[in-house]
Amino acid sequence: MSKTNASARQPAGRRAAIIAVICAAVLLVLLLTWALTLQGGFFLRHTTVIRCGQVKIDTAMFAVYYKENLLTLTAGVEEYDPAIPADRQTYTAGKTWRDYVWEATEQDAARMAVFAALAHAEGQDTAATGALVEEYMTAFQAAARANLMSADAYAARRYGEGIRQADVTRAAELYARASVRAAALAGKTYTAAEREATYAANPADFALADYIAYSVK
Repeated sequence: MSKTNASARQPAGRRAAIIAVICAAVLLVLLLTWALTLQGGFFLRHTTVIRCGQVKIDTAMFAVYYKENLLTLTAGVEEYDPAIPADRQTYTAGKTWRDYVWEATEQDAARMAVFAALAHAEGQDTAATGALVEEYMTAFQAAARANLMSADAYAARRYGEGIRQADVTRAAELYARASVRAAALAGKTYTAAEREATYAANPADFALADYIAYSVK
């Protein structure tokens, strides 16, 4: 092989090496971006699981509701071991604890979305709503301090990776609006004629929640 031919091939080899290095660098940047996106909870906040009118419950909010339900529904249950994942513990034949709590959370979240949509349509923003949010977030922040953690770190540990205090606040706000609106409707009764007239005048009051997607694990 002549020296002339060898030297002619060297630039191509160097170009290939440079391209390989650039590709590796680009891949590294993409992987880091993907990891930071997952860790930061971007998809959790941009994936709608339940929608009713202008009200949307995203995956991050649903995760908060699910975990709170899990803690509440399993409290004091001897057969449930919090050290073992809920999807590995049997609630009843053919159903795990995760299935049971998940279904309960779907129903709760759908009801919240409907009542919150009514509150949104009416421009509801009462002192009672603000008081409920403040009460819950004060308790949440106190728990974070008691665990010697920042609010964001505590949110991630309690509700799952990527969940932040802002997500907990949004979940609390929607819950508060729905609770206040539901309480205002409690005890009201209607005759058949009144129901028809009420629906004709306020069809939004009979809105249903749409289940969009389920991506909480």
